[in-house]
Amino acid sequence: MGEEVTVDINTCLNIGAKAEVKTCHGKKYFGEILAVDRASKLMFLKCKAESSNGVKSKRSDIVLINIAMITSFNPEEGNKSEASSNAPNSLPVNIDKLEERLRLSISEKQRRVSRVGINVPKFAQECFDHIAKQYQCSWESQCIIVEPLNIRIQPPYTPEAAVGPPGAGLDYIRKILSHRQKSISSP
Repeated sequence: MGEEVTVDINTCLNIGAKAEVKTCHGKKYFGEILAVDRASKLMFLKCKAESSNGVKSKRSDIVLINIAMITSFNPEEGNKSEASSNAPNSLPVNIDKLEERLRLSISEKQRRVSRVGINVPKFAQECFDHIAKQYQCSWESQCIIVEPLNIRIQPPYTPEAAVGPPGAGLDYIRKILSHRQKSISSP
């Protein structure tokens, strides 16, 4: 690598330009600038995907870099030799990775939304949240369904309102409801 060139970063942050960027965390990236958001001080850099198990990838990663954290910025002209070997050129973005992230994000959001009861009292939601820490639960109208134990908790969410097959599971759920009820009634 040649000498580091001191440049005004703001004049070189052009979309499509290639550059080597070093951050204050010691990370070094080389790639194409895809986008710049000066208001939030972010730069999106398209870099070659990191290889796993020594196998070179034909895909690219997109790295978000805080512009304020850049310690060294060298446009492609400053390091031609490295540019020719590291530039992502027109490698495709790893669509599979993006689709997987999107799928995981959507399923997590759906899971969180399904845990919120509609038109249920605060006490019922608290009971649901407490039981859901240990068992998979869902809402069926205003009833809490503890799926693995096949237990249904109906309003008013008292220990007697828990209905299901007799056994340790039902006793445990009733004990949780009793404890939650006592914690609300005592100051």
